[in-house]
Amino acid sequence: FMVAAQLWQFSGDPDYLEDAHLMYYNALGHTQRENGGFGLDNCPNLKDGTLAVYADEAYWCCTMRGGEGLAAAVRYNYFMGGKGDVYVPFFNNSEVTVDIPAGETTLRQKSGYPYQGDVVLEVLDSKAANKAVRLHLFMPEWAESPTINVNDKPVSYKKENGFAVLKARLKKGDRIHYTFGMTPRIQQLSNKSLKGTGYRKIVYGPLVLGYQGKKIQQLTEQAVFNRLDNDHWQLGNKEDIKFSPIFHVLDPKVKEKSGYQKQIIFEVPGQ
Repeated sequence: FMVAAQLWQFSGDPDYLEDAHLMYYNALGHTQRENGGFGLDNCPNLKDGTLAVYADEAYWCCTMRGGEGLAAAVRYNYFMGGKGDVYVPFFNNSEVTVDIPAGETTLRQKSGYPYQGDVVLEVLDSKAANKAVRLHLFMPEWAESPTINVNDKPVSYKKENGFAVLKARLKKGDRIHYTFGMTPRIQQLSNKSLKGTGYRKIVYGPLVLGYQGKKIQQLTEQAVFNRLDNDHWQLGNKEDIKFSPIFHVLDPKVKEKSGYQKQIIFEVPGQ
């Protein structure tokens, strides 16, 4: 996660930033345990396609590395460009004061991501009201029909290197509302070393979705997923086949002796 974010920082390639989102939610966000430490998972394969807990915590290694990753995630919420541009590469509830050439500015971010494409930036204080600032809001490939409103009025933006870029005079009290849609998608596996072409994963935005129950042996490329609530979907009208993200926040059920597992690799016949 840290290397991917830094590769984006120095190269400007948005693919690295998308990788960092996937790593944060599906790796850091799954291996953290209910006590805050970090443990080990199995390596899912084509034989059974399930993700499970291999060890509850590796306090001598993973917990330290995971803590370092979480601390980096806080730092990575905002970046400054060479000309005083402000970059927002991740979406989290947060508050930041940026010292830009136009003047020191304090922003508060409220976000429903990764469950909703909904980000609000409120200007709490600003000394930059007399000069326009270039604000870069990350636009990942899974963001559908993005829109930006400033004080409830739609504004135009440019797409540059994976970001929606708008110029704005940031005045105290201004409210920037960035929204985009996300839908469940069936995609090829990221791990190219798995020798099989007829296998897929299910994703919603940056979240890998898993099935907890008796394993589904097959899906179709045309499968439809209906959202039930904030973090549950069902396959079509099949009430007994439900999916949820492998990302969790200190879920006590994610432990070795609980029998927890989720199927995350699905066979798609004819592919």
